[in-house]
Amino acid sequence: MKVTPVSIVIFISDVTEKGLSLWMQKRRENGHLDGLWEFPGGKIEAFENPRAAAIREVKEEVCFDCRPLYFNVFSHCYNDRQVRLNVFYSYQEKKDLPEGAGTKWFPIDFKNGAMGLKGQIPEINHKIIDRLCAHLSKEFTCQSL
Repeated sequence: MKVTPVSIVIFISDVTEKGLSLWMQKRRENGHLDGLWEFPGGKIEAFENPRAAAIREVKEEVCFDCRPLYFNVFSHCYNDRQVRLNVFYSYQEKKDLPEGAGTKWFPIDFKNGAMGLKGQIPEINHKIIDRLCAHLSKEFTCQSL
């Protein structure tokens, strides 16, 4: 099965020693991911590097300019495809991103990670959110020392 390279951006706000907020969009498509909450992003074009694709996808989907930071790469097999997710994140003020029908900020505590989003997000996003929570909670702890 061919691997499709994808870039996504996780928007983060309200980071404290206990947790943070993540911004997501509700996916609308004909397929098994329809209705799930996801991070903005999409396929990397042949001429792009992962970061450039992340910036372009956010501009197309959210009409927002961002300067995302690299986080990690995750591979995942869906029933119909395999993807390599290049994950970036960006600290944003809540007021910077649209909120309304189809978009939402989700409070996440570092201790439970994505547990409260079971059934609401694609399965791979649980792993991504949990790893990001572990990373940011360590970063927050080190900064407060």
